[in-house]
Amino acid sequence: MKEQLYTRNQRWQKADELVCAVYRATRFSPNNEPSGLTSRLRESAASLSASVGEDCRPETVDDLLRYIQIADDAAVETQDLLLQAKDMAYITDEDHDRLHNDTAQIRRWLSELKSDLTRVFDQL
Repeated sequence: MKEQLYTRNQRWQKADELVCAVYRATRFSPNNEPSGLTSRLRESAASLSASVGEDCRPETVDDLLRYIQIADDAAVETQDLLLQAKDMAYITDEDHDRLHNDTAQIRRWLSELKSDLTRVFDQL
């Protein structure tokens, strides 16, 4: 199978690592949790990864900016759910800190990319 180009992108690789780390960190979460917090956390991390993958192959600059915003929204949701999971003792403080920092790094990269694009296109 031919490798997708986005898999070579550092932002996507970091987002993909985050998804795997979230799944590992939540593997011992209760199966009967009423809020669905674990599944929501996993979904938000996966959405972040998918959106970063989409921003690696946009058709237009507007598409790229939209994917960046969607990815950032998913990152914010992931950070919020990580805090809730830590507060509910579904993940350890150590896992929370590591995953939160990884998500923050992805958000910084997305912000830098958005700023660079905005600056370039404002000059045109």
